[in-house]
Amino acid sequence: MQQFKKIKNSFVFIFLFVIFPLNAQVTNDTLFVNQYLQLGPVDFPMVMGEMEDSREGDLKALVAEENIDVTKVWPAGGEEFVWTNAQNYFWVEKKCQENKLYISENQKNTSQISYLGFYIDVKRFVTASISIQSPQMINVYLDGIQLTKKDSYEKADDEGKILPGVICSDLKLETGKHLVMMKCLTAEVMDKEWYVESFLKYDKKYSGSLSVSADPTYFANFKELLDDVKVTDVSLSPDGNIAAVQFSQRDINEDKNESWVELYDTEEGALISTFKGAMDLSNIDWAPRGVMFAYQISGTKGGSIWIYDLSSGENYELLKDEKDLSGFIWTPDALSIIYTTTTRPEQQDKNFKKFEKIEDRWPYANDVSTIHQVFLPNGVKRDLTSSKVSSYIAAISPDSETLIFSRTKYDATKWPFESTNYYTLDLNTLKTDSLFSMIFANGLVYSPDGQNLLVEGAPSSFNGIGKNVSDGTWPNDYDNQAFIYNLKSKTVAPITKNFDPAIDDMYWVKGKNAIYFTTTDKSYKHLYRYNVKTKEFSLVKLEDEYVTKIDFAEDGSKAIFISESSNKPRRVFTLDLENDNVSMLLFPDEAAFSKIKLGVVKDYTFTSKAGQKILGRVYYPPDFNEDKKYPLIVHYYGGTSPIDRNFEGRYPQNIWAANGYVVFTMQPSGSTGFGQKFSAVHVNDWGKVAGEEIIEGAAKFIKEHKFIDAKRVGCIGASYGGFMTMSLLTKTNMFRAGIAHAGISTLTSYWGEGFWGHSYSAVATAKSYPWNRKDIYVDHSPIYSADKINTPLLLLYGNIDTNVPKGESWTMYTALKLLGKDVELIEVDQQGHWIMEYKKRNKWSRTILAYFDKYLKDQPEWWDELYK
Repeated sequence: MQQFKKIKNSFVFIFLFVIFPLNAQVTNDTLFVNQYLQLGPVDFPMVMGEMEDSREGDLKALVAEENIDVTKVWPAGGEEFVWTNAQNYFWVEKKCQENKLYISENQKNTSQISYLGFYIDVKRFVTASISIQSPQMINVYLDGIQLTKKDSYEKADDEGKILPGVICSDLKLETGKHLVMMKCLTAEVMDKEWYVESFLKYDKKYSGSLSVSADPTYFANFKELLDDVKVTDVSLSPDGNIAAVQFSQRDINEDKNESWVELYDTEEGALISTFKGAMDLSNIDWAPRGVMFAYQISGTKGGSIWIYDLSSGENYELLKDEKDLSGFIWTPDALSIIYTTTTRPEQQDKNFKKFEKIEDRWPYANDVSTIHQVFLPNGVKRDLTSSKVSSYIAAISPDSETLIFSRTKYDATKWPFESTNYYTLDLNTLKTDSLFSMIFANGLVYSPDGQNLLVEGAPSSFNGIGKNVSDGTWPNDYDNQAFIYNLKSKTVAPITKNFDPAIDDMYWVKGKNAIYFTTTDKSYKHLYRYNVKTKEFSLVKLEDEYVTKIDFAEDGSKAIFISESSNKPRRVFTLDLENDNVSMLLFPDEAAFSKIKLGVVKDYTFTSKAGQKILGRVYYPPDFNEDKKYPLIVHYYGGTSPIDRNFEGRYPQNIWAANGYVVFTMQPSGSTGFGQKFSAVHVNDWGKVAGEEIIEGAAKFIKEHKFIDAKRVGCIGASYGGFMTMSLLTKTNMFRAGIAHAGISTLTSYWGEGFWGHSYSAVATAKSYPWNRKDIYVDHSPIYSADKINTPLLLLYGNIDTNVPKGESWTMYTALKLLGKDVELIEVDQQGHWIMEYKKRNKWSRTILAYFDKYLKDQPEWWDELYK
C-alpha cells in the first residue's frame, strides 16, 4: 500500500484569528466532531534540556516539526502508513466520548505524537469557525496548510485541576471535502489525560450545508484536476517488450511541470527503471532496431541528443550543445538520426517593425527550420537543407535512402492563403526533387514497402478529390481526411471519403497489411483499422471512450495507448495486434480514484426541427436525487470540433456536477467526426444553425426532465463557444446567466486582428469576406444585437491572448455597460487563449463556479469573496 495519499479537496481560503468563533450577534449552529481517524501514538524519544524553559522550547520545536508531509495524506480507516522501515501503523477510526477523543494515556517516560484527522464536507461556500481544545500541544492543518497551533500545555492549578486551552480560527470553505489534520504531542511533563475536543460554529443560514465525518470519499475537485500525476506520452520498443511512459506533475512552488520517464515490461507490467531528477528526458524515440532509445535534453549552451542502450547499459551523448535544437527522428536503419534546428532572426529595430505579410504577426512566422543528420556512434553530422528557407521533416523511406521534407508557401491573394510543397531528398546523393503540392496538408507516412504515401489532408486537398458533399455546399476543411498517394503512378486515392470519423493520426503498421487511424468519432476518440486489400474500416474496441496517445511496435506485434473516459481518468493499456486483446499496464490514479464518487454520465439525443439528430451527454451530481430540483449548466463549443469525452480539461463537467449542477453538453451541427455533410454546416454559418439547435435542445431537455429548475439555467462556452454564448443571449432569455471565455463579439475585428483570424476564416467563412458578405460579418456579430441581451453575462479573457484578442470582450463589455445591463469582465494577467499558470488557472476555474452559484443558486458569497 502506498505511504502517501494525495490531498483530495477543493481549494480553501484560510483566515486565522486567535479569537472565539464568529460574532456574538449572529445566530449560530454548533457541530461537534464525534469521530476521528487516528495514527499512532508514536514514541518520540528526545534529549530534553535540563532547565524547564529549555524543555518547553524542545517540545515547541517537536510539535512544529513536520514529521510527515500532510499535503500528501488523505487517510481512510484501516489504511496502512509506513512510518519508518521498521514501523508500520494503520489509520484507525475512533469515536468520541462526550465529544472528546481520548488519544491514550501516556504511561511512558517519553514524548509521543499522534496524528488525528477528520473531514468537513460542504455543499456550498460556507463561512464558519473551528475551535479545538486540549491540555496538550497541537499543530492544526486544513487541506495541508497550517491553520493554527497550540504550542503550550496547561499545568495544574493550586487545587490540582487542569483546564484545557482553546485555539480558534475562522474558515472560508469552498464546496467539496476538506481535511482537518492535527499533530498532537504529549510528554512526561504533561498531564496524563491526553484528549482533543473540536467543534464548528456557523451561521444558521448554512444549516444542512456542512457535515463532519471520518469518510474519505470525495467528489471530483480542482486540486485533483491540477495537482495529480498525469501520464502524457507512451512509446514502445521495436519488439514491443518495453514501454516508455512519460509522466508530468505540476510543481506548485515553481509553477512549472516536472517530467520524468519510467520503463515497464509490457508482459509482466513490472517497473524496469525510472529516469527522474537530474536526468530529465524529453522527446524519447526508440531506435527501429535493437533495444536503445534516443532522448533530448536542454542545456544553457543548446540541446543535446543522448543514446541509451538497455542491452549494454551504455548512455552516451551523440549530439552535444546543438544551438536551437528543436526535434529529431531515427532513420529506419538505426544508423543515424535526422534532426532539426530552428532559429529566429533578430529584429533590426525593436521600436519599429515593418510587416511584409499578414503572417508576420505570428511569433514563429519568420523562424527558419533547418534539417541535419548525425551518424552513430561518433556523432559525425551534416546539413541536409538550406538555412535560408524553412524545411520540415515529413517522412523517411523504409530503406533509409530518401527523406521527404516540406516547405510552406504563403499567398494572401489566393485562397486558402497557404499551401505546402513536398520534396524528396536522396540521402546518398543529396539530390532534391519536387514531389507534390497541396492545401490543408497535415502530414504523411510511408507505406512499409516504400511504394506509397499515406497523406492526411482536407476534403479540398488534391483538387477536392476527397469531398463528399452536394454540389454548391462548401466542405468543412477541418474535417481531416486520409489519402493514399502512389509514388510511381502519382495517383491519389481518397480512402476516407465515405468514412464519417475525422482523422487525427495515422500509422501504417509493418506486416499487417493494415493502417490504423486515431479518429474524432462524434464525441469519442476511437481507433480504427483500415484493411488495405479489402478497403474496409473496422472499429478496434478499447477499454475507454477517448484515446489520448498511441504508439506501435516496429515489428507490428503490439501497440500501447493512453485512454480515458468521461468518468474515468487516464490509464495505460497494451493492445495485441494479433487478436485485439487489451491489457491494462498502468493506472497511476488508482488509489485516489478509489476514493472518488462520481455521478452518472448518460447520453441524451434529440432531433431538431430541421430533422437533424443532435447528440449530447448529461453529467449528474454524485448524490443525485430525481425528487429534487437542480440548476442546469448548458455547455457547448459550436465550432468545428466536438467536446471530447475526456475525464479532465479546462471545462471539467465532472467538477461542475460535483458542485451540485446537472451539466448538459451537446454537439450542434458543424462539428467534425459526424461526416462531411454534418461538418459542412459550420461553413459560413457563424452561430445560426448551431445556436438554434442549442436553444432547441436545452428547451427539450428541460421539458423532459422534471428535476431541472427551468428558472436556474446557465450557459457557457469558450473561444468559438464564447461567441456562441454572446450570440445565444441576443436570441433568447431562457438562461439566467451566461459565461463567455475568450469569446468573439465582432467577426470583422476578429478576422482582421486575431493572429489566426483570417486563416481560421479560410475554412469557417470560406471565400467570404467583410466586403462581400456583410450579412455574415455584421448580422451574425453579437455586438450589433447587444441591446437584446437581458441575461447577466460574465466575460473572461487572458490579456495576452493573440488568438481572440481582448478587444472582443471589451467591445461587448462597453456596449452592455452603456446599455445598463448586468455584465462582469474579468481579465487574467499575462495569460493567453488558455489560462495555464497554476494559481491563475485555479482562481479562474473557481470564478466560473462562483458566478454560476451567484445566479443559479442565489449564493453570492463565494463570488463576493473572490472579488471583494
